[in-house]
Amino acid sequence: MQEIEQATEERTRDAAPVAVAEPGNGWAAAFYATYRLARRIVIAVVGTTVLLLGAVLLVTPGPAFVVIPIGLGILAIEFSWARRWLKHVKQAYAGVRNAYGGAPSSSADVQRRQTGERAPREL
Repeated sequence: MQEIEQATEERTRDAAPVAVAEPGNGWAAAFYATYRLARRIVIAVVGTTVLLLGAVLLVTPGPAFVVIPIGLGILAIEFSWARRWLKHVKQAYAGVRNAYGGAPSSSADVQRRQTGERAPREL
C-alpha cells in the first residue's frame, strides 16, 4: 500500500505545474518559480547529456555501464520515471553480482565479512 502511495506522490510531483507567480505573491514567488524551472531544465539537460554519452559508449570503447547509471541518477533528482529506471538498473546489477559470486554464499561468509575474519583454509 505504501508503494502505491509513494508512486502516486511521485507522479503528482512530476505532473504538478511549476509555481505560478501571481501579482499578489510578490517578487519572491516569481523568483522561486523561475529558480525551480531553471533547476529542472539544467538537471534535464545535464542528465540527458550524460545518459546519451553512456548510450554512445555502448557501441564505442568506454565505461557505458558506469556512465548510464550516473546519467539516470542525475535525472532521478527531478524526474520519477528516471528513479524507476534507476531502480531497475540497480536490481539488474544486484542480480548479475549475485550470479557471478559477488554476494556471500552463506551466513558464515556474511559474518566473516562483517567481522573481517578470514575463511579457514582447507588442507
